[in-house]
Amino acid sequence: MNQNQEQFEWWITNIDEKISNLKKKLPYEVSKCLDNTIESIDVLENFMLQFFNSTDRKIDFKLCDQIASYIAAVYKLNIANSKWHIELEDEKNVFFNKPGLQVNNKIFFYPHSYVTSAIDRRKGNFISQVIKNQKNISE
Repeated sequence: MNQNQEQFEWWITNIDEKISNLKKKLPYEVSKCLDNTIESIDVLENFMLQFFNSTDRKIDFKLCDQIASYIAAVYKLNIANSKWHIELEDEKNVFFNKPGLQVNNKIFFYPHSYVTSAIDRRKGNFISQVIKNQKNISE
């Protein structure tokens, strides 16, 4: 197993701890709503939009990783046949060495990219809509 694969395995192994730390860090009104449903992601996304609203606020990469961990866990729980995936062969692939999930080798979901996309798009339900669409396609 190479170093990238080991880091990926470590990332997966520590998801529960990251989610626990995220819930401790979030305001109670937000953390109490994180019940592993797709709808709970909207609560988290709206928190992200408020938290990252300030142009002078630096991106907290640890917080973004914790948020991505929660989103990935919700995806895995709610999308049948989803499996952990990491691209380690094609270094030109934009998702090279990024943890993700795949469904039936045709639907791919990379939680870190959706965290940053949601902040940029500022919709409040962007991530949950993507997950719902992928769930419909996979069924």
